[in-house]
Amino acid sequence: MLRIGHFVTWKSLGALAMAGVILSGCAGKHKPSEEAQIRAFLQSSASFYLQKGTEAINAAHYQEALTQFRQAEALTPYDPVLQNNKGVAFYHLGVMDSALHSYQTAVRLRPDYARAYGNMARTWLDIGQYDYALAAAAKVVQYTPASAYGHILRAEIHEKMEARDAAAQAYREALDLEPQLIDVRNNLGVLYFRMGQLDRAIDMYQQVLARDSTFAIAYFNLGNALARKCLLEDALYHYDKALSSDPEMTPARNNHGLIHLFMGRIDAALSDFYRAVTDEKALPAVHYNLSIVQSRLDSLPQAMASIERAIAQDSSVANFYLQKGLILEDLNHPDEAAAAFHRAIALDSSLSSGYNSLGNVLAGIDPVRARQAYEKALANYDDYLMQRFARTGKAIDRGYFDLLAACRDNWQISADHAMVYNNLGKVYIRLNQYDQAVRTFFKAIALQPELWEPYENLAVIRFAQKRDAEGKKMMAQGRVNRAGAAFKMDSLAAASTMLQEAIRLHPAMGSAYALIAAISQRQGNAREAETALKTGLRKDAENHALRFAYGQLLARQNRFNEARPHLLKALTLQPNAAETCLALADVYKNIGERARYDSLYARGRYLLGNQAEETGALDQALQEYTIAAQLQPFEAQYAASQALIYLKKKMPAEAENYLTTALQHDNENVLALYGMGWLLGERKHYAEAIAYLRKATARDSTFAPAYQALAVNSYFAGDQQNARFYSQRARELGIILKQEFLQSLQAEPEKP
Repeated sequence: MLRIGHFVTWKSLGALAMAGVILSGCAGKHKPSEEAQIRAFLQSSASFYLQKGTEAINAAHYQEALTQFRQAEALTPYDPVLQNNKGVAFYHLGVMDSALHSYQTAVRLRPDYARAYGNMARTWLDIGQYDYALAAAAKVVQYTPASAYGHILRAEIHEKMEARDAAAQAYREALDLEPQLIDVRNNLGVLYFRMGQLDRAIDMYQQVLARDSTFAIAYFNLGNALARKCLLEDALYHYDKALSSDPEMTPARNNHGLIHLFMGRIDAALSDFYRAVTDEKALPAVHYNLSIVQSRLDSLPQAMASIERAIAQDSSVANFYLQKGLILEDLNHPDEAAAAFHRAIALDSSLSSGYNSLGNVLAGIDPVRARQAYEKALANYDDYLMQRFARTGKAIDRGYFDLLAACRDNWQISADHAMVYNNLGKVYIRLNQYDQAVRTFFKAIALQPELWEPYENLAVIRFAQKRDAEGKKMMAQGRVNRAGAAFKMDSLAAASTMLQEAIRLHPAMGSAYALIAAISQRQGNAREAETALKTGLRKDAENHALRFAYGQLLARQNRFNEARPHLLKALTLQPNAAETCLALADVYKNIGERARYDSLYARGRYLLGNQAEETGALDQALQEYTIAAQLQPFEAQYAASQALIYLKKKMPAEAENYLTTALQHDNENVLALYGMGWLLGERKHYAEAIAYLRKATARDSTFAPAYQALAVNSYFAGDQQNARFYSQRARELGIILKQEFLQSLQAEPEKP
C-alpha cells in the first residue's frame, strides 16, 4: 500500500481566522515579528489543507484530495510531505507520471525521505519498471535500516520479476528485523509454496499459527500445502479450522469440496460446492467444480448450467470450455462439443486433454482432423503434465482442480497418456495406415502394458493381415489384462473365465498362468499357485511375469535361495522393472549380501523415480532419486536424474550443482550431458549447449530427447539446416514435435 505523510494537529479553523485579523493590523517597527507571524500563518493554512487532503485520501476521494493539496502547495510549495501525499493522490487517480514526479520532488526536498522512496518503488513496480523499483526500494532500506518495509518491497518486486530466490531472501531479511510480522511470514510461506518447496511453506504457516491461532488465511494456506503433498485428511482438518475462524472463506469451502470429490465422497463434495455457490462472491471455480460433480451424477442439464455460470464470470479459463465440451459430448451434441474444445485449446495451446477430447469427437466423422488433434495432444503432453504438476500460483489460489494434480495415481496418468496413443492408432486404422497404427499401439503398450485395448486393436490388424498366430497372441494378452482389471476389483470368477479364454487363444500365454497363481494365492491355495506357475514356466520359460511371480512366492515362504534365480531371470528379461529390483534386493538382504542389496535397492528406487517423473510427480521422483543417490553416492545417473527434476522445477542453481557432480563421477554420462545442454540452452548459451548435446548423442545415438534439444538450440543459434536434421532424427526416434516448431523451421530463425 502507498503511504501518506504524517500531519501535525494544528489549531481550529476559527482560531486561524482570528490570527489573520491580528496579523493584518501589524506593521512598521515590529516588522521581524510580523514576518514570522505571516510565515506561521501560511504554514498553518497549508497544514490545514494538507490535513483535509489526507482525510480525503483516507476516504478514497482522490480528486478532492488533489484539490486540497494544490491549495496547500500554493502556500508552501517546498513541503516534502505534501509532495509525497500529492503523489499518492495522483497514483490512485492512475496518473503515474505525475505521481512519480511528485515523489521525486519530495526526495529532492528531503533526500532521506524513505516514505516517498517506498511509494516511488511501488509505483515503478506497478508500471513494470522493476529496476527503478528496486533502486527506490534500496533507498528505503538505506534510510530505514531498522525497518522491514524496504525488504518487503524488494521481495514483492523480485516476485514480480519471477526472481523467487531473491524474493525469499528479502522476506527472510524483513523477518530478521521484525519477527512479529506474521503477514510477511505468511507471504514467505506462499512464496515457498509457489516455488514447490512445500515443507518450508508448511513450516512458515505453522510459525504463523503458533503466533496467532486465529489467522484463517494461514490455516487455508496450510491446507493447500498439505493437499499438494496429498495429505488429504490433514488438509481437510486445516480447511475446517480456516472455516471455523472465517465461515465466509469460499476458497476454503471449495478446496474442502475438491478433496471430497477426489476421494470419491460425492455427496460431501456436492454439499460443499452448494454451500460455496450460495456466497454472492463465489469464485467461478466453484461453479466449475460443482459442474464436475453434477456430471458424475448424470445431472447433465444442471452441470451445463453450472459451467455456463463459471464461463459468464470468467471466460478466459480453458478448463471451463473443456468441461463444457465434455458435457455437450455426453448430451450427444458433437458439433457444439467440438466448438467448446476448440475454444479451450485456443485459450491454452498446451491443453493436451483438450486436443484428445477434440480427437474423440472428430474420430468418427473426420479422421484426418482427428489424427491431427491426437498428434497435438501427444506433442503437448509433457508440457501439459508438467504444468499441471508445477502449477502452484493463482490457479491454486483460486481453487482449481490442479491443486490435487500430484495426487493422481501414477498408473492412471500413464494409462491416460497411453490411451491417447491408442486413440491415434485407431484413427490410423480408419485411414488405412496400418504400419503407423502398429507402431502407435506398441507405444501405448510401452507406456502402460496393463491396458487391454491396444493389444486387442493390434490383434484386429494382425488378423486382417492374415497373421493369425500373432493376432491370437495379442488377443490373448488383451484377455489377460481384462482379467487383471477384474482381479483388482476382486471379481475372481470373471477373471478366471477370461484367463481360460486367453489360454484357449494362446496356450503358451505365460502371463495368464501368473494371474491364475495370484487368484489361487488370494483364495489361500499356495500349493495350487505354485503348480500353476510351474505349468506356465514349462510352456513359457522366458516370461517375466511368471518368473517374478514365482520368485515372490518362494521369497514369501522364506525359500530365498530358490527365489533368487527366478528373480534374477526376471530382471534379465525386464531390466527396468522396479518391483523386480526391489524384490531381488530383499532376497539379498535376507541372505546377508549387503552390497548387492544396496545396489539393487538403489536401482529399484531410481526406477520408481523414473515412473513418478514420467507421470509428472516431480517431488515423488526427486525423493526416490535422492534415496538412490544416498545409497550409491558415486552413481552419476542418480545425481543427473536429480538435476533434471530441478530443471523441470525451474531451479537452475540446484540443477547445475547436481550436473557438475554427475559429470565428475562420469564425464560421459548421457543424462548429465543432456542436462547440461538443457541448462545452457535455457541460459541462451546455444553453442555450448549444442556441444554438450552432441556429446550425449555420440554416447547414445538413440537418446531422442537430446536430438529434440539439439533441434531447438540449433534453431535459436541460427542453424536451420541442423535444426531440421535433428528434428527429423527426434521424430524417427518417437518424439512428436509441436507443429508450430516444425513450421518455424521453414521460416527465418527467431532471434534470442
